[in-house]
Amino acid sequence: MKKFVSVFLAIILCIALMPYAAFAAQFSDLSADHWAYQNVQALVAEGTISGFEDGSFRPNDTVTRAQFVKMIGKGPDRYAKNFSDVAPNHWAYEYVMQSGLVAENATSFLPDQAIRRIEVIELLWKRAGSKTGFSAPGIVTTQANNKEAIAWAYSCGIVNGDDGVHLRLNDTMSRAEGAALIIRSREKSAAGASQSFINVVNDDILKYAYAALDLFDSETYEPSKNVTFGELARATVRIASGEYNPSYYSFNSTTPFEHKYARDLDVLGRNVIGTDKVTTEVIDKTATVGDVMAAFTFAAVYHSPKPIAISSKTDAFSDMAETKNRMLTYAIKNGVIIDKDTSLASLNRPATVKDVIAIAILVDSILGMQLDYSTDTNAIGNIRYNHSLDLNRRSYDKFKFALKNMPAEIYTTEFTKHGETASAPKDSYRFIQAYANIFASSLTQYASTLKESKGFDCTIVFYPSLTAANGNGYTMRAKITPNNLPSGSNISTYFNCSDKVGAYTLTAGKTFYADIASGEPLNSISMDVEKIFIDKIICD
Repeated sequence: MKKFVSVFLAIILCIALMPYAAFAAQFSDLSADHWAYQNVQALVAEGTISGFEDGSFRPNDTVTRAQFVKMIGKGPDRYAKNFSDVAPNHWAYEYVMQSGLVAENATSFLPDQAIRRIEVIELLWKRAGSKTGFSAPGIVTTQANNKEAIAWAYSCGIVNGDDGVHLRLNDTMSRAEGAALIIRSREKSAAGASQSFINVVNDDILKYAYAALDLFDSETYEPSKNVTFGELARATVRIASGEYNPSYYSFNSTTPFEHKYARDLDVLGRNVIGTDKVTTEVIDKTATVGDVMAAFTFAAVYHSPKPIAISSKTDAFSDMAETKNRMLTYAIKNGVIIDKDTSLASLNRPATVKDVIAIAILVDSILGMQLDYSTDTNAIGNIRYNHSLDLNRRSYDKFKFALKNMPAEIYTTEFTKHGETASAPKDSYRFIQAYANIFASSLTQYASTLKESKGFDCTIVFYPSLTAANGNGYTMRAKITPNNLPSGSNISTYFNCSDKVGAYTLTAGKTFYADIASGEPLNSISMDVEKIFIDKIICD
C-alpha cells in the first residue's frame, strides 16, 4: 500500500511540474507554429482563454472589449455600479466589473465593441502599476492624452507601430495580437526601458526625411557616417534661414578663416555652442548628439514666425555654453529624445547622419520647419505659419515632401502643363524656396486687387512645396478662403478662370484648394496680377 501511495504521489508531482504546454488547448485554427501560439497558451494555462464552443480560437477576428478584459484577467479593483449593457449573467460579467478598462460613459461598457489599441495600452499600463518617469519622443507621446502610458509602452518595447513613429492608437487589433500584447507587456515591463527611437524608427522614414529636409550637400543617405561640426553648422543655417544656399543676410556673422563651412560655424558658435568653438581645430571634428539637438532647436526657433520662449536651464548641463544648455533643456522637455535616456553619456556620443535626421524629425514634429505664407489684406507683408512633415505620405514622388493636415487630393491631382518646360513641384522647390517672398507678395497684391476692384475679400495661403513651373510661369496650389460675399456667387464673378474650373460656387468662410497660375513667366520683382488665373479646383 505504501508503495502504491509513493508511486501515486510521484505521478501527481510530475504532473504538477509539467509545463503548461502539456495541457495546451488544441484549437482547430491555431497550430503550434502560429506566431501567437505560445502567448495564447500562456493565457489558456491561466484560465482566461478558452476559445469558442466549436473548438476554434479565431486568432484573426477583431477582439472586443469584453473578450480582451477576459483575456487579461481580473484586476484588483471593482466598479461600484453595474453597466446597463452587461447583465450579471453575461459571460464576461465578473471580468468586466474587475477590468479597470475605462467605460464609454457612466452607464455603458459596450462589451461587443472592438477595443482600440490606445485602450489596450492604457489598461496594460494600469496593470503594470501605472509606472511613470519613462522617456519617449514627443512625436510618439503626443499621439494620446495619457502620455505616461504611451511613454511606458514605447520605451519598454511593448509597442512601436509599423514604423517606430505611428502607433495607430485608434486601430483595432486581432485576438492573437491582444494575447501577444498581454504577455509581452508583462515581460517587457519587468525588464524596464529597452527601446529607443533611433533603433526602431523605420529606415524608409529616415531616407524620406533626409531627402525632404535637404540638410547636407550629398544626396546620398549614409546613415553611419559621422557628422562634423562644419556639416552640422551648415545644416543648422539651412534650417534657420530656410535656404539651401544660405545668404546669411539675417545673421550677424563673419568668415573667420578659410573653410567651406567657416561662416556657418561662426553662426553656430555665436548662437549655440560658444565662440570658443569657432576654430580650425573644431570645424572638422565630429559633433555630438547633444550638439545636434541644441543646434536644430535653435534653428527651428529662429526660423519660426511666432515667438518661442526658451528660458529654462539644466544644472547637469552647467559646463556647456548657456545657450546650448537652454536649447537642450527645451528639446528634452518637448520630447526630442532619440536614445532611451537623456544622460550625458547619450548626449555626448558622436553623432551620425542617422542621428541627425532622427533629431531633425523630432524637432520638426514640435516646431515645424516648413513655412506657408498667408495673405492678409489688412496687414503689411505676409503672415507665415509653421508646418511639419507628414511622415505617413512618402509615396508621392512628384513632391519634395508632404505636409501634415493636408487633403489627400493635394498630392494626387496632376498639375496642368502650359508649355514644354513644365516640371514637378520637387524639381522647382529650391528655386521657389529661394524666392518664396516674391511669390507670397505677388499673391498678397493679387488678393488686395480683388478686394479693391471687385469688393471680394479672400485669404490665400501659398505653399512653396506645392508650386511648380508649368511651362509658362508657375502654378501655385493654394488654399483660398472667401471672407465675405453673397452666398451662391460663382467663382468666375471674382476670379479669371480657365475652362477646367467650371461653375464652382463660392461660400463665405468655406475653404477650397485651387491651382493658381501666374499666366506668364516670373520676372525679378513680381507677377502681373492681371494675368493670374484659377487654373483648376482641387478640392474643398
